[in-house]
Amino acid sequence: MKRERERTERASSHSRSIPLSRRIAAVSSPSALVRKMGDKRKKTFMFIRLVSAAGTGFFYVKRKSSKGLLEKLEFRKYDPRVNRHVLFTEQKMK
Repeated sequence: MKRERERTERASSHSRSIPLSRRIAAVSSPSALVRKMGDKRKKTFMFIRLVSAAGTGFFYVKRKSSKGLLEKLEFRKYDPRVNRHVLFTEQKMK
């Protein structure tokens, strides 16, 4: 109860400094009412899967920048199922 009263007091004191026409416009716009977190920015990276060329089915998950990189990534990494370093190629995440 006390917190709610404090919030309303703060809100009312803040809204006095804003002209009435702006307060009404802010409340009446539907985008102000339905606002989600995280909608402000586009994705700068995506997750990809690096699958072993040895055919063991072992894979690593890596982040790849979604800007500018058009060619598929290939890495030489360790595959524990065959106990050696093999070529890993990029595939999309399922």
